[in-house]
Amino acid sequence: MASTHRPRASRLPFASLPLAAAYVPAAVAVAVAVASGACGKEFTARPPDASTSSSTGGGSGGGGGSGGGCPGGGEVCGDACVDTRTDAEHCGACDVVCSAFGGTPSCHGGVCQSPACEEDRGDCDEDPENGCEEDLLTSLSHCGSCDKPCSGQCVRGACVVPKHISAGTDYTCAALSDGTVWCWGRNTWGNLGDGTQQQDRRIPRQVVGLGGEADTVATSISSARSHTCAVLTDGAVACWGAGNSGQLGDGEAMNALSPVRAKELAGATQVAVGGSHTCAVTTLHDLWCWGEGSSGQLGYGDEADLFEPTVVLDGVASVSAGLSHTCAGMIERMGERLMSCWGHNESGQLGSGNFQQSSVPRTIRGLTSVAITAAGALHTCAAPSTGAASCWGEGAQFRLGTGTVNVEAAPREIPDLVDVSRLSLGARHSGAVLASGQALLWGDNTKGQLGSGNQEPAFTPQPLDLTDVIELALGADHSCALKRTGEMLCWGDNRNGELGDGTDTPRLVPTAVKWPSRP
Repeated sequence: MASTHRPRASRLPFASLPLAAAYVPAAVAVAVAVASGACGKEFTARPPDASTSSSTGGGSGGGGGSGGGCPGGGEVCGDACVDTRTDAEHCGACDVVCSAFGGTPSCHGGVCQSPACEEDRGDCDEDPENGCEEDLLTSLSHCGSCDKPCSGQCVRGACVVPKHISAGTDYTCAALSDGTVWCWGRNTWGNLGDGTQQQDRRIPRQVVGLGGEADTVATSISSARSHTCAVLTDGAVACWGAGNSGQLGDGEAMNALSPVRAKELAGATQVAVGGSHTCAVTTLHDLWCWGEGSSGQLGYGDEADLFEPTVVLDGVASVSAGLSHTCAGMIERMGERLMSCWGHNESGQLGSGNFQQSSVPRTIRGLTSVAITAAGALHTCAAPSTGAASCWGEGAQFRLGTGTVNVEAAPREIPDLVDVSRLSLGARHSGAVLASGQALLWGDNTKGQLGSGNQEPAFTPQPLDLTDVIELALGADHSCALKRTGEMLCWGDNRNGELGDGTDTPRLVPTAVKWPSRP
């Protein structure tokens, strides 16, 4: 910002001064001259030397510095006597103004001091020349107080950051710590939830109607091909985007440009969005599914679409949804935590050892300690509480991490993939977060979605150059990571703005999401 020592805009001509002020002692004149040429530098006003402060000639032509014209050691500035030791508009010398942007100006001993800042402003660089330069209500470097950085949005002095992230085919969403949800990227079906359709967004846009009242606060989200759903604090599920197969759960077969609530569903703790279907787990460990059922992906024994949630399975701990298949991690029974899958199985993604489709859940053999599940478009992975993770299904582009492109109809262990805390699968690439905060990626990389700085595929899991990662979200050709600090970064294809950096430029390495400011 500009120097605090700025010349005043106007000054009375010397000839117009009253007779008592027409004579300015030499010392004062020197001080003024020095002040005019010393903008931006601290200095202390010097009282006039006794030898120059006395009047010359007659008694009526008194001096304008200390003495006859200005009692008490003041100086003549313009047509008034001022104390340059304390006057913030004449600090140290005439016309040297102490700036105090966002605060109260202060002059002590002829030197501008750090100002007393107004509420919600801060003098964070401790430089009196630019006053209270920081707005603590919105500053990302000083959010709420000086030296308190924020990697998301600074909203009224509170740092708001992503808590959960998800990636659709070519768009991305995040649930923030204040309960709001933001989406960006392709918006063909209204899947960004901002009340519009067809207009893609290159930076995050707030989803309409979430995060205001207590029962509209989002706790988690899931995105897929063309619709997104969020679990709310009251246990409801709200969905938006494509609804042609009933995947929004509101009883309609229509797109929704803003969130609508799934009917008859309460106590939800997790939601998983597939190609055109949706499933949710409740506090009672019941699994409810709705939407397209043409491949048996709803798991209720038929292939008809369901336009409202229906209970299909009990004893469920977690759920994941692929393009046209669904998998559930079961609660512990008899010392075992099993996994079941159902739906489309042309690529062996059900892990049943064959390629037969199923409209009812089928338990996967050989997995008895399942803690984490994830479903991609045509492949599936699971991780135990201890030991190595396994993947199965379509193996093209090395998405299974086994080092080959073979299709696997049953789980295939990945020996080096241990201590997994999260799994995330995209269309043709896969990712895992380890307990240490290290992220690993493998599979297709034609769009740079592995974040490795090149476009070469990875046959087996390879480390991402990021630390303290807590979550990954993988789309068709892009990926995103959420760090423990709340910082969100994305990379890969960006033709629809799915990286959220304000451009449509693809990125081969992680790039920070550009969050818009909020009032």
